[in-house]
Amino acid sequence: MRVEATQSISYPKMAELQQAVARELMEDPAVATIASFVGVDAANNTMLHTGRMLVNLKSGRGGLEEVMAGLRERGQRVPGATLYFQPVQDLTIESESGPTQYRVSLEAADTPRPSTNGR
Repeated sequence: MRVEATQSISYPKMAELQQAVARELMEDPAVATIASFVGVDAANNTMLHTGRMLVNLKSGRGGLEEVMAGLRERGQRVPGATLYFQPVQDLTIESESGPTQYRVSLEAADTPRPSTNGR
């Protein structure tokens, strides 16, 4: 999950905002644990107004869409926070995430073909 605030927010205020969102989400009976970080990392090196959370759910707590809707509702209780949920897929090629429900990455190798004229 991604948490965003206004771009002018300071790091300490963003950390407080992220903690407030985590407290709200931990109140949900479907949530087992939350791992959280704010700001700079290898994929997010200039955006101090964003944070990420890995929300681990308890088993047997309903469908994923239903649980995410409940978490979204809880997270919206925190003024100034915008939440973007992205469920972990069975097949994850990269750890890239963003403020969209789905992400597609295409890569190709562009290697020269061997010459067929004997050289």
